[in-house]
Amino acid sequence: DGKNRSIVLINCGGTEDVVTLLGLPEGTRVFVFDSHRPLNLENTRADNRDVLVLRDEKEGEEHFPEPDSDYGEDDSSDDDSSDESEEESD
Repeated sequence: DGKNRSIVLINCGGTEDVVTLLGLPEGTRVFVFDSHRPLNLENTRADNRDVLVLRDEKEGEEHFPEPDSDYGEDDSSDDDSSDESEEESD
């Protein structure tokens, strides 16, 4: 019918190839807000103008350690020893 349409997917669609799944008619744009991972790469391609996946740019940063860090090791013994050495130097 030539009309522009929009579809909003909330917490779904990110893991599926939305264009293929929905069989989008021409002029339809899909906005995907989905916290599920991994995202389907077909939805995130730069040349895909029919599907727009919106996400937080800082998503997950607080959960990933820096490269070469000692993430996950017990640091409590290190903290105790550094406190003792500070007290001795006073």
